[in-house]
Amino acid sequence: MWENKPSPLGSIKKLQGLVYRLIGYRHFWV
Repeated sequence: MWENKPSPLGSIKKLQGLVYRLIGYRHFWV
């Protein structure tokens, strides 16, 4: 999925966003 993008920062930012959306929101909003 992220291998198609040559930008490692883009994948990291997308991964962080997903993690924050799945866990961050639940851990910070609960």
